[in-house]
Amino acid sequence: FAADVDADRAVARRFFAALDLVSVYWVPVIQDDKAVGVIAIGWKQEVPAPSQRIERLMSLIAVEAGVAIERAALLDRLERMAHTDDLTGLINRRAWDVALEREVSRARRGRRPLAVAMLDLDRFKAYNDLHGHQAGDRVLREAASAWRTVLRETDLLARYGGEEFAVALPGCDLEHAGHLVNRLREVTPAGQSCSAGLASWDGDETADALLGRADDALYEAKQTGRDRTVVA
Repeated sequence: FAADVDADRAVARRFFAALDLVSVYWVPVIQDDKAVGVIAIGWKQEVPAPSQRIERLMSLIAVEAGVAIERAALLDRLERMAHTDDLTGLINRRAWDVALEREVSRARRGRRPLAVAMLDLDRFKAYNDLHGHQAGDRVLREAASAWRTVLRETDLLARYGGEEFAVALPGCDLEHAGHLVNRLREVTPAGQSCSAGLASWDGDETADALLGRADDALYEAKQTGRDRTVVA
């Protein structure tokens, strides 16, 4: 508590002077034993001390604020967990489905090109069997990290499932998208090769149809020798 903010060095005088306050009482907002904020009340005239009622009320508000902040942080973590792949940090399949619908809608409104690719690490099960699952997990993380460096900020990269990844390339025509996808394959880490299926939005099809064509192209790439890109 500061009866006179001008005489108390613990108070940010410039802030309270802007509010034309003389006396100020504050209570810290605590979360995990750390102060994360302050609840303050001020008077425009000097008061000797806050009443017990004010003290109790401020303490209650500070506790409730701490609980609300903690709850909001928890909800934020749960939201991220629901839409993020724990291993790679990429968006997961659920988030990808929503994001691709959005990108198709944007392409339709703006009459802009959109390409989608499906990527699959070749013979990944054999790699896991030979080197162990920890090594396999490391390859997945390193692949996600390497591919991020190639893609633009506007591109979407998702772990679709297992060793399969999905990429959306807004504004990319088929030629440009092909160069990008081949670059992704080139930077695949740990000596692993990668197969890719690529499809360009036809201006009318749904997100599911576009993704389905990319997936069919990926299947063809794997059936015809792997380590290649097939265009739908």
